[in-house]
Amino acid sequence: KAHAIIEIGMGTGVITKEILRNCEISTQFIGIEVNKPMFDYVSNNFQSGINPIFINDDILNLNFILETDYIICSLPFRNFDMQKQNEIMDIIKSNLKNEGTFVLYQYTNHLDKLLGNYFKSVKKSVVLRNFPTAIVYVCGAMWNTKKNAMEGVACPTKIRITSPAIAWNAESKKQIKKSLDMKEA
Repeated sequence: KAHAIIEIGMGTGVITKEILRNCEISTQFIGIEVNKPMFDYVSNNFQSGINPIFINDDILNLNFILETDYIICSLPFRNFDMQKQNEIMDIIKSNLKNEGTFVLYQYTNHLDKLLGNYFKSVKKSVVLRNFPTAIVYVCGAMWNTKKNAMEGVACPTKIRITSPAIAWNAESKKQIKKSLDMKEA
């Protein structure tokens, strides 16, 4: 029943496919992938009736603020230094509704403290059937006040995107931004 969903780090689209399959026609989906071959694969093979927007760029290069119900992330946080981890979390915070849910898939068990700095509720489960074993963090509802860099940033109550599936890369940012019609509901 989500109005808007962002997926960061689509990879080969295993999660993307399930999100798109389960979205309602009115759901607005934005998928972000920095790896060009993976991006091409997903954007060419995972179209749906909801007209997803696919963006080929690093999340840190994007400058938008949307109020989304869910952000799903598969970025390998273990590969990033603490500054980059916090920069990513600030972007996630600025794009997730206060009552929204953040879902993070990882293969290491070291993010409890980081996530605890951003969320009051952090639940962790281990998926043993996955190889390698995956850890799924489900964070949400209320922001923890320990890290409140985005306080006071105005966000629309709903994003409205009227555009067919789009491939966004660094060279076409201006053209894509013009094609996004973001209005407050």
